[in-house]
Amino acid sequence: GAGDGGVWIYDASDRAAPRVVLDRQVYADGAVHNVRYSPNGRVLAVPYDDGHVALVDTSDPGSGRFPVTLVDEHDGGVRTVAFRPGGQVLATSSDDRTVRLWDVSTPSRPVPLGEPLTGFGDVAHSVSFNGDGTILAASSDDGVLHLFDTTDPRAARPLGVPTNAHTGGVWNIAFLPDGRTLASASWDGTAKLWDVDPSTRTLDEIGPPLT
Repeated sequence: GAGDGGVWIYDASDRAAPRVVLDRQVYADGAVHNVRYSPNGRVLAVPYDDGHVALVDTSDPGSGRFPVTLVDEHDGGVRTVAFRPGGQVLATSSDDRTVRLWDVSTPSRPVPLGEPLTGFGDVAHSVSFNGDGTILAASSDDGVLHLFDTTDPRAARPLGVPTNAHTGGVWNIAFLPDGRTLASASWDGTAKLWDVDPSTRTLDEIGPPLT
């Protein structure tokens, strides 16, 4: 993705000579901050600054055909997207201070799941599911980390009290493969590691910040 909204896809089977299979396509207005493949690699989710998310069918790249479905429910730019393990649920975080969940089991017919997740004091910037998909972490530009119970994505709910994690916006978060360690990176110039307590499902900082 690029600042001008362009998206490219490369065949990297030959690492020494990647080959373009999708050459600069623009699906909506504004910048593309990041892109995410579904776990099976059959869908590429592309969030845009105008509030759209493009779901690009990448199931048959050799054909040169990449059908696209646009999702348009946010009232602000979409910063980050994340697939739940299994690939049937997509989370989207937005400048409108909400996170939304989508059933994308049929990518050409995405369906909203439940009500938007709220409670953010600023832009909802990044989202990440844990390894079994039962917890969704979300960060915001006020430095706060939120946890949501997504055991049933149709009825997601907040877990505990949000954590004041950083003194600047938290622009990226990611769960480690162990499913209980969360990393956060902030505009304040630090990165931190957090343990998700399995009993209380709250965040405890691990060690000093990384600078």
